[in-house]
Amino acid sequence: MDIEKLIFLLSRASEGLDDFEKGTVGSKGFGFIFKDLNSDLTYVTFKRSSKVFGAGSHRDLVDNFRKIKRIRKIKSIDELYTINPDYDLIQAGSVKTLVPTMKFGGIEELFDVWMFVKTEDNKTFPARLYYRQSGLAIGGWYFKVDKSIPIYYMPEEKWKKKIPKEFLKIISCSPFNLSKNEINMFLEALKFALKKIPISDFWCVFNHELRYKLMGIEKGNPFIMGIGRFNRDYEYEKKIGKHLNKKYYDGTGSIFTVKEVSENNIYVIDFEYGPPTSNWYGDAKHIYDIIKEMRVEMVDLLIPSQTMKKIRNIMKLTEYTSDSSFVTFLLKKSLNSKSSN
Repeated sequence: MDIEKLIFLLSRASEGLDDFEKGTVGSKGFGFIFKDLNSDLTYVTFKRSSKVFGAGSHRDLVDNFRKIKRIRKIKSIDELYTINPDYDLIQAGSVKTLVPTMKFGGIEELFDVWMFVKTEDNKTFPARLYYRQSGLAIGGWYFKVDKSIPIYYMPEEKWKKKIPKEFLKIISCSPFNLSKNEINMFLEALKFALKKIPISDFWCVFNHELRYKLMGIEKGNPFIMGIGRFNRDYEYEKKIGKHLNKKYYDGTGSIFTVKEVSENNIYVIDFEYGPPTSNWYGDAKHIYDIIKEMRVEMVDLLIPSQTMKKIRNIMKLTEYTSDSSFVTFLLKKSLNSKSSN
């Protein structure tokens, strides 16, 4: 998307003319355009900066805890603690509708997406919307524009060279320059803009403080489920490599795929016809042991569930653990006998 197109779509969004397919949405005179950080657009970079202010349910968290000075007037700490992860997940699902390719999950990071903003008084600036260990937040995105804009984060010269001069010219502000009132207006507009967007399902594993949580949206409903802690085992990580992204049947005929989750060395047995909460998660050794216990390699036909159960019974009698040369032999023998008849 060229710079002129970006400004055109942003202006239309600020006037209420959204284009979800192009990643643009607006509300209250604000326009927002979202892009995947893996975009090949030269003005969308991986350059990070510090948090500017909280968003979503983390919006007023700091201000609320400043009320601790008046603790005697507060009946419960719950009056201060306003975090609602379900609400933040719903907002993430809305952003995914605008940016279908965005990735979720990782170590101390749920997601991170680039955005460009046009305010109601025509200020324009790039920013980041992300969810990390401090929750949902807006991050700045800095480079030298002119001396009137304070620089908190100076990128390396190589970053600056990749950014088109035409893009630098359309930036008139930074989120760090916004007043408290402007921040509130920004966050209100963002909240109502995201509410207009259909929610997309997703799931991921979020590693926070060495604990893993399964988080996401399933049929429009947010979910969070603790899945414990896992240990690395380099020997089994090598063993499980040949099984990744392959489909198998289990003993009941259910289809599953073995996947690595967010490059965290966490693995999942992902059942094809079940919700994410029904999947099995673990480290390499745990998942590898499950595969050896229950897997049957897929072939070019759909095996009836009852047939699979019979095969499993034969395997048990012959002391096979589904290292599927035996199962494949049985299937081929069965197919050959049928074709000869």
